Amino acid sequence: MDRIVGSAVVKNYENGKVTVNVLKQVDLVIDSHDFVGITGASGSGKTTLLYVLSGLERPTAGTVTLFGKATGDYSDRELALLRQRKIGFIFQFYNLIPNLTVRENVELATVLADRRDPKRIDAVLAMVGMLDRKDAFPNELSGGMQQRVAIARALVNDPEIIFADEPTGNLDSVNAADIMEILRDLNRTHRKTVVLVTHGEEFLKYCNRNVRLADGRVVKDVRLDAV
Repeated sequence: MDRIVGSAVVKNYENGKVTVNVLKQVDLVIDSHDFVGITGASGSGKTTLLYVLSGLERPTAGTVTLFGKATGDYSDRELALLRQRKIGFIFQFYNLIPNLTVRENVELATVLADRRDPKRIDAVLAMVGMLDRKDAFPNELSGGMQQRVAIARALVNDPEIIFADEPTGNLDSVNAADIMEILRDLNRTHRKTVVLVTHGEEFLKYCNRNVRLADGRVVKDVRLDAV
């Protein structure tokens, strides 16, 4: 079950002697197969919420339930295994390893999860339109191409949930639209749950739900008619 439940979630960071309260009593339920666009001004807590919901960080207070279990009840190793096998991450910065080819970058994710599958690697590269560049190195690719490789890497272990943090932030409008269409297809055709953090309100047309944050709180949670 890939339903995500956040209950009274608080997240604080310590900055010297100052406590910064980023998330303030957030209640949020994300259902299986949702495509949620999380929006809000800079500093509203969007990325922190994504990190806490995905288990990358633990809440200071409250609970996050992921795959039927509170993240606080997972060991660090169990959370790491979840991130390798059931969760895919796509970030604004592609984080490809420069001395590995496209195919090797994707393959590395399967090695870490102990799920080596050459056919699966080729399948996800084909899905994102990068199979013909599988032997290229990252510095031989455009930004849009690198992000496609990053998406393939996130998909190669067939995760149930995809968390995407500003995946179009470094792309021009044409490449950004291409990436959003890939995410929409993953949601609709492949039935993946997608949680997207974005500054671009124009990308909400791809989502079926908008959660808006302001000052660490959910101020809007509405269903949308995705295109």
